[in-house]
Amino acid sequence: MSETKYEELLKQAERLYEQQDYEEAIPYYQEILNERPDDLELLEKIGDAYRGIGDINRAIQRYRKIPETAPQWSQILLKIGETYFEHDKYCESLEAYKEYFPINEEKQRADILD
Repeated sequence: MSETKYEELLKQAERLYEQQDYEEAIPYYQEILNERPDDLELLEKIGDAYRGIGDINRAIQRYRKIPETAPQWSQILLKIGETYFEHDKYCESLEAYKEYFPINEEKQRADILD
């Protein structure tokens, strides 16, 4: 995919996303992701779009594809917990929060020591 095509698709996807037309934005994001499968921010954005249309299974599936070593992993866990909570899946939400809090606490300690 050329850089120009990438920019056009991303611009269209972002425009639709900003208008909260998540269902229409997803195919644009997915087309880019097919060419750039290592783009973790894009994977997160697709998860956010699925979350926006209430498809929690696909949202969680996209979020879970982001590796635990990614810088945004703790925020992804928080999003997973929130997504489950928003759909009354409290046990699943609690499990995600249990993963989130130790990671976040460790980061806060490291920030204090810096």
